[in-house]
Amino acid sequence: MKSHKRIAPAEFEKLVQQCDLIVSHAGIGTILTAQRTRRPIVIVPRRFENGEHRNNHQVATARNLTRSDGLLIAMDKSELEDRIAEGLMASGHETQESRTVTQLHNAITSFIETGKL
Repeated sequence: MKSHKRIAPAEFEKLVQQCDLIVSHAGIGTILTAQRTRRPIVIVPRRFENGEHRNNHQVATARNLTRSDGLLIAMDKSELEDRIAEGLMASGHETQESRTVTQLHNAITSFIETGKL
């Protein structure tokens, strides 16, 4: 898995076109891009209490989008692996005990816990 601290808009668009699943914070721009490009997206809202944002507006966004097609929500890291598996199945990938799903889950969990890529 490749990670980026920042991605220019044109590069982001190119990566989205190539991906099978987006895992993101609950930023509305990324959510709209996923819907426009018909890519499944797992969102993990940033939280104020974890020092990740200035307030909990991303939690509110996630709760308001719970019934949106192609959008899966992991309210915390305990839900992440299941949402990733669901998202990959929606994009046509088999995920039974997938090593890739486990690696992705572990990498994202590590980033959430440590802030390091």
